[in-house]
Amino acid sequence: MPKREKWRYAVVKVEGGVKLGAIEAIVQGLVQRVYGIRGLAETSPSIVHLDETRRIAVVKVRRDFLQTFRAALELAPRNTPALLRIIRVTGTLKAAKRYVASLPKEPV
Repeated sequence: MPKREKWRYAVVKVEGGVKLGAIEAIVQGLVQRVYGIRGLAETSPSIVHLDETRRIAVVKVRRDFLQTFRAALELAPRNTPALLRIIRVTGTLKAAKRYVASLPKEPV
C-alpha cells in the first residue's frame, strides 16, 4: 500500500503591485526557474487560501521538499513582479488559516 503524501502549509506575504490571482503562476514559475520541471513536480506548490485584505497566501507544499520551495523563493530575480516572503510554516491548513486571521489587516 502506498504511503500518503505529507504536506506543509507556508504562509507567504505578498509584496508588490501584483494581483493575488496571479500568485500561483508566479510561485510555480519561480520553482521551475530554479529547479526545472522535475523540481516543480516534486514540490507541487499550490495556493489553498488567499487573504486579499492582508495580502497573504497559504501555499501547500510537499513536506520533503519544503527547503526546495524556500530556496526557490529566496533565489527569485530582482525583476520579479512580486516579492514573496515566507512568514510561517505550519503542519495543518487549519493552523495556517488561524495564523492568517490573527494578523493585522493592511491599510488600503
